[in-house]
This record gives sequence, C-alpha cells and structure tokens, in this order.
Amino acid sequence: MKLLVTEANIIAPGSPYHAKTCDLLVDNGTITTIITGKRLTAPRGFKTYHAKGKFLSPGWVDMLTHLPDPGFEFKESVHSACAVAAAGGFTAIAVTPETQPPIHSKSEVKYLLKQAHGHAVTILPMGAVSHQLAGKELAEMFDMQQAGAVAFTDGDKPIAHAGVMLRALLYARGIDALILSRPEQKEITGSAMVHESKNTTLLGLKGIPNIAEDVMVARDIELLRYTGGKLHFSKISSASSVELIRRAKKEKLNITCDVSVNNLLFTDASLSDYDTNLKVTPPLRSENDRKALLKGLKDGVIDVIVSDHNPQDTENKSVEFDYSAYGSIGLQTVYAALNTFLGNELSAELLVEKLAINPRIILGLPQVELKENALASFTLFDARQKWTYTKKNNLSKSANSCLLQKEFTGKAVAIYNNNQWIVTN
Repeated sequence: MKLLVTEANIIAPGSPYHAKTCDLLVDNGTITTIITGKRLTAPRGFKTYHAKGKFLSPGWVDMLTHLPDPGFEFKESVHSACAVAAAGGFTAIAVTPETQPPIHSKSEVKYLLKQAHGHAVTILPMGAVSHQLAGKELAEMFDMQQAGAVAFTDGDKPIAHAGVMLRALLYARGIDALILSRPEQKEITGSAMVHESKNTTLLGLKGIPNIAEDVMVARDIELLRYTGGKLHFSKISSASSVELIRRAKKEKLNITCDVSVNNLLFTDASLSDYDTNLKVTPPLRSENDRKALLKGLKDGVIDVIVSDHNPQDTENKSVEFDYSAYGSIGLQTVYAALNTFLGNELSAELLVEKLAINPRIILGLPQVELKENALASFTLFDARQKWTYTKKNNLSKSANSCLLQKEFTGKAVAIYNNNQWIVTN
C-alpha cells in the first residue's frame, strides 16, 4: 500500500514530531518520509489523504474486547470484530478467552491468529488463567504464550480461589507473563447485578456494594507483594479501588489497571428506565466513583481505557432486566463518546496515552514510532466531525448499545496497519 498523508496534526508524546503538522509518505508498510514545514507531492501510484485539521497518532490498542469466536460467531466473528475495531480507530484488539471452547490451550490461540490473518486489525489473544475458566487448575500458559498469547485472564470470571491466583502469579513470573485480574468477590455479590445505592433500591434492583471489588483488589495486591511479577486489574470501578492501587504503585509494585468506557460515561442513575444495554460488569457506580475514576486517569493511577466490547444477541438483551445478559458493544464508539461527553476533561494527548501508548507498554508490545524507516501503524481521528451512530452504520453483528441514535462530535476516520489503509468516514 502506497500512501501520502498531508497536513496531519501529530499526537505522539515523546516523538520529535509531537504537536507538529506533518506530511507522511508510506510505502508498503514503512514510513519512508516524514517532514514538517513543507508539503510533499505524491509520487506516481500513491494515494493521497488530506488530513488538514485531523490528528494522527500511533495506532490504538484495545486491551479488553470480548470476541465470542469460536462458539458464538452469530454475536461477533473475528472478521466482524476487525471491521468494528477499524471503524473505531483501533489497529489491534486484545481478546478475552470466554469462547466455546475457551482459549485455554495453544490450539485456540492458533485458531484466532489464523482467522485474523490478512486483516488490517491485529488480533492479540489472551489465554485463560484456569482450565475451562473454572478457577480450579492452571491452564497451559507457557504453551499459549509460545503460540502467541499476550497475557492471561479469566475474563469477566474473577479468580475466586486465592491459592489459584497465587500459583498463577508465581508461574507467570517464571515466564515473564502478565496476569489480568477482574476484581469481584462473588460471595459478596450474590445474585445482585447493579451498584448498591439509593437509586437502585428505589428501582427494586439488588445492589453490589463497592466492597465486593475492593476486597479482591486488596487481596491481589497482597498476593503480588508476596509473589512478585506483573498484575493488571481489569475494569476497576470504585473510588476505593483507585486509592488502593494508588498506594500500591507508590510502593513500586508492578501493578497497572484499566477502566471501562462505560464506567466513565454512566452511573447507577442512568438505569432509571431499566435499559438492559446498561447492564454491564462491573456495574455502573455512583457519581462519586465516576469522578474518582476520571481523577485516576488524569493523575496516572489508571493506565488504560478499554472498550469492554461485549456483543450480545437480541434474545439475551430484549428481556426483563433480571434475565438479560451482561454487556454492551463499544469498540466503534470509544473515542466518539469520550470526546463528545468528556472532551473538556480528557485531552487528545491523554486519550492517545491511554488508548495507544500504555496498552503497548503493559502488553509488552513494540511501541509505534512515527519516524522514517519505521513500521507504519497509525490512527487518524477528527475531534470536530459530527456523526450519528445508527443501526445502519453499526458494523457489529450485535446492537446492544445505548448509544445508538446518538449524535457524536469526534470520530476515528482512518487506520493504517499491516500494510493496509482503511478509511471509515
């Protein structure tokens, strides 16, 4: 693919081109020329994209996509997930192991990589910590790592048994692997499914207190202090968890964490009309929790923002709230929603750090360098473009999003990755 991008505003913290307007010439997957101060002319055979007024950053990486392939391809397949990710500005997505069968051996890892071959979006398989996601015995982590798994998690299933988590951290340390923990104490949660608050009590819904998350965060911090290694908390949602992780980071423990876009945008007050698309895990917390999450993002306690893209079919969502499945799709609208509703609080530079730079650091991936002779992998986005998210332009096989029919300001307009150029606007 031969491409000239003109007058792009570069956002790449640490790069000499950061905050400058540049032209880039890309030839067969490599940036051959990047200049500022004067315009390039496209050589014969090159496509030209005029990016005046738009931003260009290293390609975005989603650290938490639920991809139900194999087993539930009618909700989302590898092919449709790649299309959705590209439309959302992501050049790579790390996918959880909650498939059928689960990604708990090298065979499933190889299946995903084979299915994703040839796509512009790179699939990053995350293997299961425990066999069958049962939380009882460790899965074949070394074999999966050798096959291409980038990290290990049981997805939305918390590892309840402290001994299993301890052994997982010890084993992972030996192979320099990352463990992701979804912190929730199910013995406290019970049959509850939303945040415990006055709002949800008035709605007649059983509530989950913050402590269900906090005690698991505290437990896993203690386990990591004993074992060493690397630990990442997935989708923290409470103010107390933010403070626990803040203190652990001050001790120089190797801990990172992410937050779901859902918990940045919505609170338990959003559930007043029983919209099942807002039934997510962790639950939507209080406004105080949401503000603490935003503060944690700004001061560096929270490292990454994730889509928590979780496709569900109509049969699992168009039912009473109690019986609906958890999850909401979000890959296609992460940037648009953040820019529209939180653009005054989260700068473009901060979003690039949380969506592009930090995910690569945490997953041990090579950083994308915007310089001559470097591999080309970048995202173009427009902070001013207005558009409406509809069933027609939704590229997912599922439609479980409360953001359908919403007008946004801000859009990912193109990606370049794996020597492919995809324009989405």
